[in-house]
Amino acid sequence: MKVKNTIRVSPNLFLITLFLSLLIFSSSALSETCPAGTSLTLFAGTDPNGQVLVFNGVNQWPISYDSTEQTIWSLGGYSVNNHLYAGSFSGGKIFDYDGCAWSLSYDSPEQDIKAIEEYNGKLYASSGISGKVHVYDGSTWKLAFDPTDVDDSYGYSLKVYNGKLYYGTGWKGGTIYVYDGSTWSVAYNTLTEGVFSLQVYNGKLYAGTITNGKIYSFDGSSWVLEKALNVGYAVHSLEVYGNELYASTAPDGIVYVLRDGNWIVTLDTSYPSVIPLK
Repeated sequence: MKVKNTIRVSPNLFLITLFLSLLIFSSSALSETCPAGTSLTLFAGTDPNGQVLVFNGVNQWPISYDSTEQTIWSLGGYSVNNHLYAGSFSGGKIFDYDGCAWSLSYDSPEQDIKAIEEYNGKLYASSGISGKVHVYDGSTWKLAFDPTDVDDSYGYSLKVYNGKLYYGTGWKGGTIYVYDGSTWSVAYNTLTEGVFSLQVYNGKLYAGTITNGKIYSFDGSSWVLEKALNVGYAVHSLEVYGNELYASTAPDGIVYVLRDGNWIVTLDTSYPSVIPLK
């Protein structure tokens, strides 16, 4: 069933209620040869119709790509070829947009692709249900990492921090892994049900988790519990806007902001969940 795509705009930031993934994607290199290319474009992935929408700059979101998938869970840019990649559920496909047309980049063996992040000239994609990470070198996709701990069988988030790639997982352990370009290792175990979100802010890496909405931070040497928001489920998204860090939650539908060292409510919506922030 197709659903109507709508947005709500707060005074502070865009709040996308039906979009699961958002990315501002620069495709200026493509615009010289491809009429569809733009210098700065905002894309959104949807559920349950598996579409990628593109913001046209005048408060409209036409369809850029209508996939056969149920959900577009993740979006990520790749600077090597200046393409946009979209990860999906329920077939675990990764689609490639060159500025003109969409094509299938990878028909993975996974059920879903929860996160896409570039690191050291390669593109990494995590699977939500199996916890595996796949990597793309510009020509071929292959398996990069498979956690051996069954408690980390779900993969949620990827983020580059201080020259390393961090990977938030979950199910029972809530482990954060780190990849230094050669070896994967455990960076920290949050002892939560999962690490939904990772974000870099003011020189630290922040991690938003399932289980009471705990937020952890890492300064490059040690992890600390910053705040337990005591929400019913999880911190779905962490996003920097206007030099402040925002956190969206579920099922409370609240947006918090880190201001003057304190997490305060900046928006209490009438929705059960606020999933992405961008």
